[in-house]
Amino acid sequence: MERLQSAKNKTHSETRTYRWQCPICGTSRLGVYDTTDGFRAVNALRTHIRATDDSAHGSTHQLPASLDAESLTDCISHRESTAAAQ
Repeated sequence: MERLQSAKNKTHSETRTYRWQCPICGTSRLGVYDTTDGFRAVNALRTHIRATDDSAHGSTHQLPASLDAESLTDCISHRESTAAAQ
């Protein structure tokens, strides 16, 4: 059943709009991803935090120890899905 659903997703994906907001500095960005790439929003937020080198964000290429996967996910909101054109 999972394989069938996976195959359907590959042939008929949906796009979703997301907004992430940095819990440290408040910077906010919008982005779009499809259902086959659900980690794009979290990765975008991680990249922002790792690339921002200051005392609050921590050293470059590092995530502060206080930020775990769950707390990053809490900083992301999603908007309504739309069917992608085939």
